[in-house]
Amino acid sequence: MLKILKSTFTILATAALFSGATYAAYQDNETSNAVFTGGTLDLRINGNNGALSPVITIGNLKPGDTNSANPFLLNFINDGTVDGTVFLSVIGLTPVDDEGENPEPETNVIAIDHEFSQQLLLNIKDSNDNNVFTSTLRDIDPAFLLPLGSINAGASKVFKVIYELPSTVGNDVMGDSTSFSISATLSQ
Repeated sequence: MLKILKSTFTILATAALFSGATYAAYQDNETSNAVFTGGTLDLRINGNNGALSPVITIGNLKPGDTNSANPFLLNFINDGTVDGTVFLSVIGLTPVDDEGENPEPETNVIAIDHEFSQQLLLNIKDSNDNNVFTSTLRDIDPAFLLPLGSINAGASKVFKVIYELPSTVGNDVMGDSTSFSISATLSQ
């Protein structure tokens, strides 16, 4: 019986030795903190956030006038952390075509209302003088969003706004005026 007991003890001791050797393992735990932050889109125009600046006021236009030699510059800056696409729209078009302001009779060559906005051409060009958009002011759909291209986060793009009152308009736009707003949107 003593032999059986010794044998059993030897077997159990050997099994304990092997199981302890195979069970023992190194461990190393690491922890990483995770922080999620939403990106931002922040459009600045000519350095301003909010209202488009400068306010453009043009007076005493006559047939043939244009600002092509000195266009209005719109510098769109993506001050956010997310790339985006800038869109431009013309809103709040308010034509005033009042015969009372015209000291000379109209020729009625332009047989429509809102002659001034129908004749005033707007042209938008990129910084390389590539034509991006051309239309008469009146023909611009208020729901139309003109895509001006993508602007990477922290980058900018410059566009030129050029107006022209064709030399062929005659007296039909004399004394007329129009006003509108340019709206810019930066979207992801």
